Amino acid sequence: GWSRSESVLAGCERRLRVCRMSNWTPFVFAVAAPLALLIDHFCGEPPPRWHPVIWMGRYLNRAAPHVLPAPPASPELRDLKAFSRGVLAWWLGVAIVLVVAVTLQWLIFKLPLVLAALLMGLALKPMLAWAMLRREVQAVEDALGESLEAGRQRLSWLVSRDTAQLS
Repeated sequence: GWSRSESVLAGCERRLRVCRMSNWTPFVFAVAAPLALLIDHFCGEPPPRWHPVIWMGRYLNRAAPHVLPAPPASPELRDLKAFSRGVLAWWLGVAIVLVVAVTLQWLIFKLPLVLAALLMGLALKPMLAWAMLRREVQAVEDALGESLEAGRQRLSWLVSRDTAQLS
């Protein structure tokens, strides 16, 4: 009757322990990190709609007009105001990412252990753009085979500084 069903249910519940931030946390991350690398290797980058780096770029593009809306009368004043607005925009972005990451992790750790490890791997994957970085570095090397100028041009896709003087 019911006592047997309740006993079976209790046994299943014990086996599918819900993974709370506890002694199982290292296991979840030990599984999640290699899983994220495997996903990266076999699947590459997620579509733009689901890519956090693209989300950050969109946020920065939306914040830019508010950081530098119009040139002021004095260049010294502009630099300080622009810097202050940039710092605030950066910290706002950090706060948003932190809230999303902590909330996502909190929700994931409420799930059964194995599912938590798998979902944490999926959540970590976009932060490990190893496959894309490897392709881009290879593209720079290939461009350098053509010419130094082609290599500099391709490298500018990866770095935010001027590559014209690099040798």
